[in-house]
Amino acid sequence: GNVGYIDVNFAAGSNFPRAIFKADSGNQVTLSDSQSYSTSKVVTSRKIGNSKTLRVDGVIKQSDTNSLTPGTWTGSYIGARYASGSVTSFHGGDVHCAILLKGAITDSELLTLEKFIAKLQGRQL
Repeated sequence: GNVGYIDVNFAAGSNFPRAIFKADSGNQVTLSDSQSYSTSKVVTSRKIGNSKTLRVDGVIKQSDTNSLTPGTWTGSYIGARYASGSVTSFHGGDVHCAILLKGAITDSELLTLEKFIAKLQGRQL
């Protein structure tokens, strides 16, 4: 099923990347990286079936397989968090690129995209 939204941001204005998968019912799964970053990183999230992952620079940092009640897709929030009817917790850095994909993507294809985004940042994965 669908998820109401996916929100990729940094926890409470920090440098800890996270992805929040939220269903219309209000149920949500939050995946976070325990490491804080002070340099550019490629942060990606993906949901296939019940499998949800958060990746930083092509490496899975956290995953989850709990199911969420299917919902209606309402959008993605990149660099900010939507909570209690408004957008909050803005990321203080730059967002070099945002790519939203519909449909399945393999690990290899995702890594190719992550390498491309890193190259836009002047880095190599």
